[in-house]
Amino acid sequence: AAGVEGSSMYLTAGEEITLENLMYGLMLVSGNDAATAIAEHISGSVEKFAYLMNEKAREIGAKNTHFDNPHGLSADTHYTTAYDLAIITAYALDNPKFKEIVSTKSKKIPWQGKNYDRQLKNHNKFLSLYEGCIGVKTGFTKATGRCLVTAVEKDNLTLVCVTLNAPDDWNDHKILYDSAFNEYKAFKIKEKDSKLEIINAGNAENDNVYGVVKNDLYFPIKEGETVNTHYEPYANLTAPFNCDKDVGKIYAEVNGEKFFVGFAYPETEILEKRIILSNTKTTSDFKAITIKIFKTWIDIFKR
Repeated sequence: AAGVEGSSMYLTAGEEITLENLMYGLMLVSGNDAATAIAEHISGSVEKFAYLMNEKAREIGAKNTHFDNPHGLSADTHYTTAYDLAIITAYALDNPKFKEIVSTKSKKIPWQGKNYDRQLKNHNKFLSLYEGCIGVKTGFTKATGRCLVTAVEKDNLTLVCVTLNAPDDWNDHKILYDSAFNEYKAFKIKEKDSKLEIINAGNAENDNVYGVVKNDLYFPIKEGETVNTHYEPYANLTAPFNCDKDVGKIYAEVNGEKFFVGFAYPETEILEKRIILSNTKTTSDFKAITIKIFKTWIDIFKR
């Protein structure tokens, strides 16, 4: 991992470093060595980790993406689209630790074998150029040109912008965000702690546990648009599970098109139903068994 070409956080062979600090090296300074170290640590090889990346991409709907590696260096079947990168970014930003890392402008981390620390400065200048920017990542190779993924939180909206092979990307993103925030406003479709349908888990101890929304859910709409919401609970849920397990999805429908907005969770922990087995033998059953035993003894003594 220490010898991977391209941008680097300058890992040295044999160095011990936390996974969290590798993530800072990956996301702030595009460390290809960090990406490789993470992949090898988790999966044993770059190839096995790329397999997991592709599985996750398909799972979250990034249908026009295929990863050959974790760092983005050119490869024959390594490709994605701006739209898929937006899907992946929106999914990743739901992870608080990821969001914390990509919004960090600079980070000091230990440098094993040296008497000073690494000073990592985020390559994403948009964090300082646009109010509300919370990330996400720059990228560049000769084959792709300048690539940029950003995210901005403002007025209860989180918007993601992706440009590929865009020489004036900082300015492009500013123009796009100004336009989007001017055109769209946040519409609250569900209040925090709103109750939804009762959770249907056939083996649950409590049949009256509701699905709830953990946070206020907003959806961007243009002036004059109306929004309908739909809750789709999962089928065939099996207890037990806790309040962090999602039990359904909430969608917004605008102009006949449906958009995923958020998850529903149990209002309380759902326990598995306890089945208590009782002995159904009757007194007459025991009498019959006892008589049979005595008869057996008598037969033995006769022999």
